[in-house]
Amino acid sequence: DGPPPPLPKGGAMRIGRAISVDEGRTWVRQGSGQDGRGPVLEMDPAEGLFSAWPRVVPPANDPEAEWRMLYHTFNGTHWRVFTATSRDQGLTWANRKPVLEPGATFDSMGVGTRAVARRPDGSLVMVYEGVEKGSGTHRLGAAESRDGGESWSRLHGGAPIVSPGEGAAPPWTKQVIGTPFLVSLPSPSGDHELRLYHCAKAGPASNMSIGLLVSDCGDTNQGAWRAVDGTAAGPISLLSAGEAQGGAQGVDQGSDRMKQRLMAESKYPLKAPLLAVSAILGGKGLTDAAITAIKVAVGFKGASLAEEFLGVPVLAIDGLCVAAGVALGAWTWENTRDKS
Repeated sequence: DGPPPPLPKGGAMRIGRAISVDEGRTWVRQGSGQDGRGPVLEMDPAEGLFSAWPRVVPPANDPEAEWRMLYHTFNGTHWRVFTATSRDQGLTWANRKPVLEPGATFDSMGVGTRAVARRPDGSLVMVYEGVEKGSGTHRLGAAESRDGGESWSRLHGGAPIVSPGEGAAPPWTKQVIGTPFLVSLPSPSGDHELRLYHCAKAGPASNMSIGLLVSDCGDTNQGAWRAVDGTAAGPISLLSAGEAQGGAQGVDQGSDRMKQRLMAESKYPLKAPLLAVSAILGGKGLTDAAITAIKVAVGFKGASLAEEFLGVPVLAIDGLCVAAGVALGAWTWENTRDKS
């Protein structure tokens, strides 16, 4: 077969690490090296030409316990999924090994992007993108792990669970479907449902878009999925999917609250500074008046309630500061809040 073709510039991907402390609005690199910008998992030529698309599975209950990461590689002919573990919340990784090799049917060229969700019984389910050798067709398959991600077994006899433009997959997915993202949520029946977001496109002239399939029973077999209402002719809108009800209500409400918060902050950029100024003014007036009263009460030499500054009583200045601070704060609050 000969050596694999050279990768384009930037193709030798490695895995980094970033942390957010504000619910994902901003991120700071905290990887290797003194500046934190280095990778936490280097590519290994023995694995492939790059290490990419990490999916981290944190422990179910103890955040200090072992983390597991799944990532994929490509050696020039085949895609494979590897695993690694971390004991320091993702800063360093060890125990690298393959967990999903190329299959015998729709994924004979290998397994690439994938997503993992935890079932109610603690086991893990994976939906992965498989590539068929020869045709290059991309389909979605499923696998499960009952040992925390240490090992994986293909489900449904290794058959695909979603194929482009077939079954539950709408016609606009008929060229390619892939890049899955899987979410496990409580269902109205008391069990759990799976929500499968995916990328797809209808043909060479169309753009890649995002769609959503739902398994109400939590199973992954081909017949368990249905397209979300209103998406048979086109992709969903992530902020207004018709199925954003029931088990996903809490997730959607959280997204709505974050969106409203960001919109309010961008609409009233001076709100926080004005409230800070009002607090400083009011606080200074109260503090100075209290200090003066205490000095007079303990008989501090030179202290007097009638003390003046440039002919104006000091207590009057303190009172003016308090009044100005309260007035500014009240005005700011009333005129920069969302009244809708």
